[in-house]
Amino acid sequence: MTEKLNESKVESYVLPDETYPHEVQSLPVLGPVLGGTILQFGFHNQSGPDHLKPGRPMEQRKRITRPAGANWTLVGISGINACFTDGNLSSPKLRERPLGQLFVDTSVQGDDIICKMRLTDENADDACMMSVTVHVLFFQA
Repeated sequence: MTEKLNESKVESYVLPDETYPHEVQSLPVLGPVLGGTILQFGFHNQSGPDHLKPGRPMEQRKRITRPAGANWTLVGISGINACFTDGNLSSPKLRERPLGQLFVDTSVQGDDIICKMRLTDENADDACMMSVTVHVLFFQA
């Protein structure tokens, strides 16, 4: 079902002031880049009675080895690919579904790069496949 855009709602909408919605942290003064790597995270959520509910948040960790002297790590998302599928992992077919939520977060915890992801439609019952590409840089602070 397609909803017709009500332009009067758009014209009267006022953006909330989100100048500083979260705590702002300053970056340390960084020395030279000592190395870097690119990581790929892949997520598959199947649907059906034999599987966990699709559309749930998922998390993966990948262990990294820092170069000697690196004491500061920066991670950045460089690519996201997400789609709803028919659930067939060997030869998936795309399915069009209304988007409920797409969420991606990356962080560093010890020697692990963590990637969290969620793709769901409004009732969280459709199979989906997702991949995230993360660039990792190692610095000496």
